[in-house]
Amino acid sequence: MIFKLLLLLLTAFGFLHAIEPQYNFLKNPGFEQGKTAWDADGDTKLKITSDAHSGQKAIRYKNGGLAQSTDELSGIDGQTRYVLSGYYKNKGTVDGMWMGIEFADADWNTLGSSEIALSSSYQYTPFAIVSTPPAGTVYITYWTWSESPAGGQTLLDDLALYRENATPGNHAPTLDAVVNQQSTLGESVSLQLHATDSDNDTVMYAVQNLDEESGIYFDTKTGKFFGTASPVGSYTLKVYALDNRGGIAGRQFDWDITAAPVTPCNILQNAGFEDNLFGWDIYATQIDRVTDAHAGNYALRIKDGGLDQFSQKITAAADTYAFNGYYKIEGSVDGAWAGLIFYDDAQNVIGSQSISLDPTTTYQKFVVNATSTDTMRYVQAWIWTEGSGKVFLDELKVSTSGCYNY
Repeated sequence: MIFKLLLLLLTAFGFLHAIEPQYNFLKNPGFEQGKTAWDADGDTKLKITSDAHSGQKAIRYKNGGLAQSTDELSGIDGQTRYVLSGYYKNKGTVDGMWMGIEFADADWNTLGSSEIALSSSYQYTPFAIVSTPPAGTVYITYWTWSESPAGGQTLLDDLALYRENATPGNHAPTLDAVVNQQSTLGESVSLQLHATDSDNDTVMYAVQNLDEESGIYFDTKTGKFFGTASPVGSYTLKVYALDNRGGIAGRQFDWDITAAPVTPCNILQNAGFEDNLFGWDIYATQIDRVTDAHAGNYALRIKDGGLDQFSQKITAAADTYAFNGYYKIEGSVDGAWAGLIFYDDAQNVIGSQSISLDPTTTYQKFVVNATSTDTMRYVQAWIWTEGSGKVFLDELKVSTSGCYNY
């Protein structure tokens, strides 16, 4: 969940306009003047760092966010597009990260907004949002937020907010048409956008309406979609090619994700964490993907917390289900548990079962058995641990009675 930032109108410093690009409505966008013109919510500490994308400085923060509002703007017609862009990277584990802009009238009433979720990156990575401020917009606020209970940090540099066609004489890029896409739940996807620019300007890409839970990711530098399709649904995506002088080319296409038949031996997705953390919700003070695996290349290591996965809708009749997996424990834990929860069509709990996991320093298999009724439509598998020790997890699967042994 994105926490609402306290958005403040910050004091304008006229001397900054002389050294920043005239098309950029943000002040001190590269943090070369330190924290000037930027503010954070009450719990966020901003620090200036020399680990910059360009220039001498960037800004970093953890578990919170910062914001800046423009001076009063005029002439926003409700048709001209605006671009928010910049560079970010992470240090440590960040559970979630978002960038956004809000549009407000002269009395600071919100007229609209646009936001994107970003995946973690350990080198400076570009991001961009293309949006059309509603007519009557007078102030635009940029904000960013990250959640990092394990202490991960977010760094930002070279931020920009500008309107399209900001540079006279510039030619916009040309973006090739994109055909509609169809994928099956759990299928690996790959789609490459293609754009050219007659001025030989640097081109980057942006996407709108890509659900952060879709399992599909987008590389703004290369214009490539990748990942694993989830959840089931239809998405109308808008994609853009942007040059570095305000040129914008846009296309629109549909991406339909349909359900594949449920596989009794693998109701859960990404059982062995080979596809990063896809499919899992994790609530732990420390999270690591490690190569010390029971099978495959990776396992997950967590400390003081847990994880779960909520299945896609199941139409099978009543059956006995087994939550199977492998685990081992490093150090001392106060307790570790695994369980299953059954839900009906309205996602009300109709049954559950759990077990304690005994201490072990080598991978051991666990099994949680639970019998559903014919009203069961969703299964949730979960694991929880408490204490300073670390729990390794691998090959976590939920099966029906016909397929207990994989």
